[in-house]
Amino acid sequence: MLRLPHRNLRAAAFSPTADRIATVGLDGVLRLWDLATGDTLVQLEANASGVSAVTFAGDSRLVTGAQSGELVTWDLDTCTAVRRAKLPYAVSSVLVHAQHGSFAGVSDLQHGNYVYRLEEDGGYSVVVECIYGSGRWTLAASPDGRHLAALCVDGHWMEFVGLWLVELPSGRVLDGAIGGSLNYSPGRTWTNDTPRAGRPEPPWTRSDFERVMCMRTGYRSLRHGCSSEARCP
Repeated sequence: MLRLPHRNLRAAAFSPTADRIATVGLDGVLRLWDLATGDTLVQLEANASGVSAVTFAGDSRLVTGAQSGELVTWDLDTCTAVRRAKLPYAVSSVLVHAQHGSFAGVSDLQHGNYVYRLEEDGGYSVVVECIYGSGRWTLAASPDGRHLAALCVDGHWMEFVGLWLVELPSGRVLDGAIGGSLNYSPGRTWTNDTPRAGRPEPPWTRSDFERVMCMRTGYRSLRHGCSSEARCP
């Protein structure tokens, strides 16, 4: 059993050869462990704002994603950063696909949740968009490499779970569904196929969603705080 000294461990990834594991946490440290002995092989100060995502890119490189939106590719042979990129929002998941490039799941309380396809020049394009809440992503590729599954879980602000299936390499969303409850309210649920009183039919817009929240909670938007000024008229 590994004893991990991280403060708030956030992510872990197995190496392609399954003999090492990389871990990151809000202490901003990247650690690489030998699974057979439990020894620390590499320890790097990855990002002071806290690191929340890690994945292997081949056997000798790692990619980390930080709360600040920074993405860093690390060479494990030299223990140096060989590439840096900056995304606009906090990164919670990173996936490096052998044939179809890299993807990152990002979130922001004011702007929502996105899966980006990362470009070689440091740019990015939106693959999946979910404007509600601020969740954490999990990304996974199918065994045949033809599809990407993107799971977003918001356990605090909106209490929803969203799942999307993306075709690769086109980036076309084949299917998606969102479900959950609002503001820790048992029984007040909404899904793609279960109509609720006062809820508009999908696809939802930001104004539709906030109108439903107003009806159920008396506030215009929980994402902007519950003050008396935010109450619905």
